[in-house]
Amino acid sequence: MAQIDEMRLVVRVARMYYEWDMKQAAIAKQLGLSQPTVSRLLQQAKDMGIIRISVSVPQGVYTDLEEQLVKRFRLRDAIVVDCSGESDERFIERQIGAAAAYYLESALRPNEVVGISSWSATLLALVDAMHPAPRKGDVRVVQILGGVGSPSAEA
Repeated sequence: MAQIDEMRLVVRVARMYYEWDMKQAAIAKQLGLSQPTVSRLLQQAKDMGIIRISVSVPQGVYTDLEEQLVKRFRLRDAIVVDCSGESDERFIERQIGAAAAYYLESALRPNEVVGISSWSATLLALVDAMHPAPRKGDVRVVQILGGVGSPSAEA
């Protein structure tokens, strides 16, 4: 196959996949190619710069910083909450509480134990932000440090 014909095929496969949202199997069938060949052509298109993928991160989302924190401190996950320009402590607590509630609701698995070390205004904001949900197995919440604190304690 001539180089220009190969280039046309690479571009055609790339457009079918990325612009027309066709599955690799459908492209392979339509063009009489194997699915591994379609996959190879898509990789070739990336390598040649025909396909360039970019993600537009919305303002207030800090996935780069989260990934840096995960890597640096060997964490399983990290969430950065945008409170820049805010001085209202209650607003900041609610924002952090909402992010923590979302994370806890999505990360909690059946038969897990959640340990609470002390009460704080931020922890209370987490509880306030949680949504009622069906129980996930035998999830238990336990106190792991000292006496019972006051929910009105400082964050």
